[in-house]
Amino acid sequence: MNPILHLSELPRERLKRIGPEALTLRECLALVLGMGNKQLPLHEMVEKILPADLSEAEFFERWSEMPALGEAQTARLLAVREISKRYAESKIRTRRSRVLSCGEAASLALGRIPARLRLSDSEWLGFIPIDREGRVGHLQIVEHGVRTHVNTDPALFFYSLLRARPTAFVLAHLHPSGDVQPSFQDHQMTWKVGAIASELGISLLGHWIVSASSEFFFSSKDGEQDPDYAD
Repeated sequence: MNPILHLSELPRERLKRIGPEALTLRECLALVLGMGNKQLPLHEMVEKILPADLSEAEFFERWSEMPALGEAQTARLLAVREISKRYAESKIRTRRSRVLSCGEAASLALGRIPARLRLSDSEWLGFIPIDREGRVGHLQIVEHGVRTHVNTDPALFFYSLLRARPTAFVLAHLHPSGDVQPSFQDHQMTWKVGAIASELGISLLGHWIVSASSEFFFSSKDGEQDPDYAD
C-alpha cells in the first residue's frame, strides 16, 4: 500500500486516539485538505505539497512557493497559514506579558512616575496600568491627600482602574516624609486592592512607595496577607 495513502486514511482516528501532537505534518495536511479532487487523489495532493525529500523546516520556509492546487484546497492552506501566524504572534505577546509581570515591569512602572510628583508636599495614590501586550502605561493619580496620609475611595479607585482596561497594574504612592517603608495601612490597602482586582481578572504586581530621593517596592503577597492583622 502506498505509505502516503495509508497515512492519509488514518489521521482522524490517530488524532482522536493519541492527540494532535502525535500527527506528522503530512497527516495534518491530509486532515486540513479533507479530500482530493478529480485530478489528484488526496495522497498525491499531500505529496505534491510536501514531497518526501522536503523537510518540515524547508516546507515552512517555502510557504510562498506552495504549488497551485484547486481553489478550495488553496484557500484552506492559506487560512491555516494565517491562523498559524496569528497564533505564533499571540504566544509571543503572552510570553512578553509574563516576563513583564515581574521585576522588569516593576522597574518600568517606577520610571513612569514623574520627578515633579515625587517632590510634592502631600501624599497621593495612583497606579500604572499594563496592557495585555505587556506595555506599561503612564501613572494615573486617583487620590490626593495631606502630608501624612491619603484617603482611598474604593469606588473611585476601581472606576479609574477599569477605565484603563489593564490586565495588570502597579500601585504608586508618595511618602513626602522621605520614609518609604510601608506602614500597616499600606499593607492593608495593598492586600485589599489586590484581592478585589483579582476577582475582576486584573493582576496587582506590587506597590511602589516613593519619596523625593528613594523608593521601596513590595508585593501584596509580601509579609502578612490578612488585612485584619494587628501590629
